[in-house]
Amino acid sequence: MRPLDQLSDVSIEKLSVGDAAFRRKLKRAGYATLPEAFDAPDRDVDRRLGRDFRTIDALDALKRSYQADPSAFVAKAMDRQSGARSDADEVIARHAATRPPVRTEGRRMTRSDSYSRNSPPDRPASGQSRVYVPPMPTDQTGKCLLEFEARAKRSLDALADRGTDYLAFEAFEDFAAELDELSSCFRTLLRRYQRQMRIVYGIILAHVPNAFILFCADQVRVSFDGENLWGNLFASLGITKQKPQQEFKRLMIACLEKRGMPTYGSDERDFYYFYTAMLHGGLSQDLWRDLWDKALLPIARKAVREPFAFGYQVDGRKVLAEIREGSYVPNATTLNILGKASETILVPMLDAALAVALAVAQRHTVPSSHVGVTMLTSSGLPDTALDALSELQGRKGRGGHGGQSTRGGVQTSSSRRAGDLLYLPESQLLLDLNIGQARIRWKKCVLPEEYQGDRVDFFVNGNLLRSAEVARDVRGCIVEEGSATLPPMPGYEVEIKLMHKGPGDAWAEEASLEQAFVRTKPGCLEFLQIPDGTFRLRRRGDRIARKRTVAYVVKGGRRVVPGPGMEPIETRSPSAEWSDRTICLFEVAPGASGSIIEEATGRELATWQEDVTVTIEKSGCIGFASDGVDVYGVTEGLRGENDSLPVVTVEAADGVSALDDLDVELVCDGRRYSVMRRVVQGTGEKPTAIALPLREVAFFPRLAQRCTLVVRRKSLDVSVFTYAFAVVPLKNMAVVQAVAGTALATYMMTAAENLLVKEDGEQPYLIQKDNCYPLHAPLAQEWAQLSVASEDQSAQVDMSLRLAGVSVNVGDEVREISSERPLSYADAYELGTAKGEIVITAHGACERRRALLMLGDQPVFYRDMSRPGIHYANIFSPPELLLRMPGDQYELELTLTVFFGATVAKGHGWVDLPLLRCREGLGFLRPQVLNTPSGHILYLGAPATCNLGAEVFWPARSDRDEKVVFRCDFPKGSDKTELPKDLVRHLDAHRRLWIRYYPLTLFGGPEYDYSLTMPFER
Repeated sequence: MRPLDQLSDVSIEKLSVGDAAFRRKLKRAGYATLPEAFDAPDRDVDRRLGRDFRTIDALDALKRSYQADPSAFVAKAMDRQSGARSDADEVIARHAATRPPVRTEGRRMTRSDSYSRNSPPDRPASGQSRVYVPPMPTDQTGKCLLEFEARAKRSLDALADRGTDYLAFEAFEDFAAELDELSSCFRTLLRRYQRQMRIVYGIILAHVPNAFILFCADQVRVSFDGENLWGNLFASLGITKQKPQQEFKRLMIACLEKRGMPTYGSDERDFYYFYTAMLHGGLSQDLWRDLWDKALLPIARKAVREPFAFGYQVDGRKVLAEIREGSYVPNATTLNILGKASETILVPMLDAALAVALAVAQRHTVPSSHVGVTMLTSSGLPDTALDALSELQGRKGRGGHGGQSTRGGVQTSSSRRAGDLLYLPESQLLLDLNIGQARIRWKKCVLPEEYQGDRVDFFVNGNLLRSAEVARDVRGCIVEEGSATLPPMPGYEVEIKLMHKGPGDAWAEEASLEQAFVRTKPGCLEFLQIPDGTFRLRRRGDRIARKRTVAYVVKGGRRVVPGPGMEPIETRSPSAEWSDRTICLFEVAPGASGSIIEEATGRELATWQEDVTVTIEKSGCIGFASDGVDVYGVTEGLRGENDSLPVVTVEAADGVSALDDLDVELVCDGRRYSVMRRVVQGTGEKPTAIALPLREVAFFPRLAQRCTLVVRRKSLDVSVFTYAFAVVPLKNMAVVQAVAGTALATYMMTAAENLLVKEDGEQPYLIQKDNCYPLHAPLAQEWAQLSVASEDQSAQVDMSLRLAGVSVNVGDEVREISSERPLSYADAYELGTAKGEIVITAHGACERRRALLMLGDQPVFYRDMSRPGIHYANIFSPPELLLRMPGDQYELELTLTVFFGATVAKGHGWVDLPLLRCREGLGFLRPQVLNTPSGHILYLGAPATCNLGAEVFWPARSDRDEKVVFRCDFPKGSDKTELPKDLVRHLDAHRRLWIRYYPLTLFGGPEYDYSLTMPFER
């Protein structure tokens, strides 16, 4: 009997091996005992643990430790409560024993000094002299912790600058792969003072409190196994006595309170420390799994299927309300946390989680055969949340692991299978006042190991600004941080693409992630100063809770007019590239108001008040007028209303009283209309919001030159919001036809009433009500200049109409070959995989635009192209696109389908662009054995397009290996070869033979990786 068998009857959770998270993961993988995990084949471990390299490496280390000394290993594993120390701990302890004792006021420090009852770590008990707190160690550990402290302070200061409650896990993004190093430093420090824990607690509070907050938050999420937190945490840290454990908890609270960070309700004494730690750790993976499964994903799926199922908007407050009302019920532990924690803590976390859930739900609308690697922004969520989502989706998340599989002779990585989830931190848009220019910053991120050697491309407004290799170092596979300066634009569309190098060194797009930087106020970009002195673009939801320095970047000829609460600081001239912009600095107080005017005319372009947040839903916008205002079309509602009109949501920071103080005025071409108010958020602790659904306004005109919505604060007599727009009587605008080659598209729209339409440079054209108007333009064109007027020409709107704006570029060589004969994978081998690249460019932003590339009935590429960008596909990569088994080589057509418009259900809204003719396999047709006067020949049916080889073989069986009985070559251009008589006799006897076709290398060697295998028959 081997020593390991002594552990066969002991649950792995009760052993002293690894940390709590390690034991929990092994048990979830199906290993109830340690011998089961040790005896499992590597392939089985890889399959069960996926990409969890940390757990796999820890298991391998335990195996090596057992092999070195089996008896000692088993004894240590079974003695979980013995407090046994590692060799490194023994060395540290012996070293500490030889050091001079720490003295306090000339006497030796006693045990009672170390653990004074109920006194905080930095203050002596009553009646005792002050305990000497030694300085931070000056060795490498001390220096490392001080560096982490400086970075942690910067990160937490930036979070505090938002003016709202914040949690420790939100700073994790700034540390990428370095949290493990932070943990290692603190563990070293704690071991060094293992017999004098009160001393080390004083060091922490005095020197590294911010880093300690992040350390605690990180350890909490790792240690909680669904039932036990503190036991697992203290066991992993080697803190075995009750008093140091209690002081550890009090130290964590003291560090949080020192920064003014939130703690769980103090009335919950039984769970005060537990829930505070769980919240700052970002909750455990078990709790997040429950939240995703029972609440977030079901709500997101319903919101995608039914856009108004939760009212005019769904956000973190709505999710919290649905959970508390019992519509979506997680387990009891999750409900306890969500039921009693402050909404100011929970709502931002649920907001971020809902954004990720909506992205996942929307990706599931893609055909399942095409769902590949999915890139999502982490939205500031902790790793536990993202890993729980990956696990719940049955996919591999960050830090995954996978092996190799073979399909049709082509090597593919099973770790890069459909459904992988990758999370990247959000980009940041910053304003550099020193150079008077904006720049974008991408944070450092960590990707799973199998993406080593790939490339990440960073695009802004369709322009490639940076490429970074996924490089391996001691911290993992890292994409280093970077930045780039930007030209002046009204907004910035950022796209991050993961590029994979395939056969022939051809780069193919594997996944993409979009992010938009948009204006929070009309007519300007708004930047908030953060503690390090830089200015960050203000995001939706960022409130002014205290006086802040704000930089407004406005176009030349426009001016910011300060209202109450805005004090001007200075006006700066930007760099030469930004010379047509002006940077205005103001000190802005909570509740301040202001406006932007056009200096030449004095016309007011925008107004705002900081206590009121306004969002506009613009899905019905079809272009903009000559004066820059949005233009909406017409969608007939059930009661004759116009469903294309926007929905304006107004949220007041000070609740119902502020909303009752609002006066709403809608004027269209001099006529006033009443606007209904709908409450979309209730009263109570959370802010209250109302929706102004303009689409429900009765008798709204189908043609309106100028509509103005003004929201005013009656008590202050100030305008808090102004929005101008126009309406034209055009409905069902969609693309219906495109001519291949020239890509000339035809758009069709229907008149909602009699009107005159005039294209740029053309004569006016009268369209009767419900008749269609065709518009012809290249598919790549973004805008069409159009004038729409009433039949009597009493009202007219000159506008730029949004078009599809999609262009396609296919290589000249493959296009020429396709015009002569179908392409096959033999052409990839002959030309190089890179020649099969197809570039699809989306020009400008358009919410109603999608693209689908199909090879026959197989999806090759699908993208939501609502934002501008360049997208890549490759007909030759992966090889499985054309190397299909078992060898029925059908002719296929590569077709690009562009979706644009809102009438797909009526048979419009998309066009098909045939791009290339293709054929499955290596270019030949179904091979045949023919009997000719000169003998039997193998006939390919079409000339070989590259040098091919073939071999006939007996398939492997249980009693024999595969045996090749005949080989032959087909030089390029040939289509037949003679067969020997003995092989023909096997065919006549109906023996079961197979044949394998493969390309030949330059030196005549076989390329089995790109082979086709099929039965060899007459």
